Amino acid sequence: MLYDADPMDLVFYLKDEENEKAAEEGRHQLRKKYWTYAIPIIQQKHQLRGSFNNSNPTTSNTLSGGVGISGLRIDCVANYDFARIDFVISKGDVKQNKEIFDILYSHKYEVESELGITLTWERADENKASWISYYSRDVSITNEEDWERMANFHAEWSDKICSALLPYLQENDEEKTRLQNRASILRQWTIEHPAINENPVKSNRTFTRFTTDAMTELLPDLPNAPSGWNTDNHYFYEIVNRAGNGVYMQFALSSRNANPEFLDICERINEFYKAKKGKKNWQWRLPFRTKTVCISDDLSKEQIFEKLDECFEEIQNFERDLKNKLSLDESAKA
Repeated sequence: MLYDADPMDLVFYLKDEENEKAAEEGRHQLRKKYWTYAIPIIQQKHQLRGSFNNSNPTTSNTLSGGVGISGLRIDCVANYDFARIDFVISKGDVKQNKEIFDILYSHKYEVESELGITLTWERADENKASWISYYSRDVSITNEEDWERMANFHAEWSDKICSALLPYLQENDEEKTRLQNRASILRQWTIEHPAINENPVKSNRTFTRFTTDAMTELLPDLPNAPSGWNTDNHYFYEIVNRAGNGVYMQFALSSRNANPEFLDICERINEFYKAKKGKKNWQWRLPFRTKTVCISDDLSKEQIFEKLDECFEEIQNFERDLKNKLSLDESAKA
């Protein structure tokens, strides 16, 4: 037992335990520092798919992202002697996992030919999950000089592997894939439009969110007072992409942590554009929405962009009208 041990043995035991604890803390700090560096690079590569939109620096050696299909994910792994990408199939049903793996494995030649690499295919019959991996073995998270190569590896190959594998699963989750593909086009429109400030981090398959300089002038950011979206801005324009062939844009407000000046402007907006949920102790308001435009599957990206431009023209008219009404209201009160 420990109390019968030689005093010197006890000293070394405690010292080893202390060193092990310090080493673990050091590993955690190193990983968090690396992911802080790498996440923006990975998010930029996945900005249309949005796999890592909600990722934050972690003390784990693994960063996980969604792929738009429940139970499947893409992992970026950073270790002391390699970096790795894992496409993980981890639904609750073992049989379903193996069936999905077998579908993908039946296209092994096409996938690897498209990527120009050899992947590691792990059906892992002894486990619930299956996975497909790709390694970079000449890098280490302990060497900061390797971080640029590691981050670019994680960004580039996680995106490429998703793009190569997911099309073969569309027939199993066709509706979700269709909506995800449409959401990618909507995000691309916000990225390319010169009058829009896109926010891919707060966007998802259903809501593509953005702000404009004109509305931010009316509703300035409130630093250190996070909104319902956990952002400094307390409004968003949202492109709503629900099931069906139509999308529309809406103007959404959050009252969470807003100061009295901001709430006063919201009440004045509600006088001119009355929200259905305009009660006194409100949390969310939707004072304005555009018409619904048809986005059928046979439209090209350029045609979809034209439809979105029509909705945005409505938003610009709304902003001009609101600014004018607020100015006149202010003059009347003066």
